[in-house]
Amino acid sequence: MGFWFPATNAAFQALRSKPEPSSSIFYHEALTVCAAILEATTHLPHGGRLAVFTDNLNTVQLFNSLAALPSMNWMVILAIDKLLACNVDLRVFHISGVHNIVANYVSRLKNLEALQASPGLTIQPFQPPRSMLGAAQK
Repeated sequence: MGFWFPATNAAFQALRSKPEPSSSIFYHEALTVCAAILEATTHLPHGGRLAVFTDNLNTVQLFNSLAALPSMNWMVILAIDKLLACNVDLRVFHISGVHNIVANYVSRLKNLEALQASPGLTIQPFQPPRSMLGAAQK
C-alpha cells in the first residue's frame, strides 16, 4: 500500500502485516486513499482543496458518492470527518496505472524504481487507519 504527493515529492508506504476484514484490492485501495486524505489534510490550509488520483474506479466512485459497503463505512466516515474538521474540499479522480508510475512503485515496495522515476523522492512509512468497529464490541 502506498501513496505519493507529487508537489512535495514525498511518498508513504505500508506493509500489510495483518489480514484486513476483506482481502480485496478494492478494500486496500480505499484504505490507502483514506490514509492519503488523513495525511494530506495535516498539510493543507484550512479551507483548502485536495485532489486524489487512483487507478481503482470503485474507489473513485466510493469517495465521490460516499456510498460504501457496510464493511467500509468506517473509512468513509473517518475521511469525511477529517475533511469537515479541516474544511477541505475533496475530489477523487481516476488515473491509469501507467500514468501513476511513482505511486505504483511505492505501493509495490519497489523503492529503487520509484527513486529512479522521481529523483529526490522521500519515502516514509505510514500506519493505515484501522476499523473502530471491533473496539466497542466486547
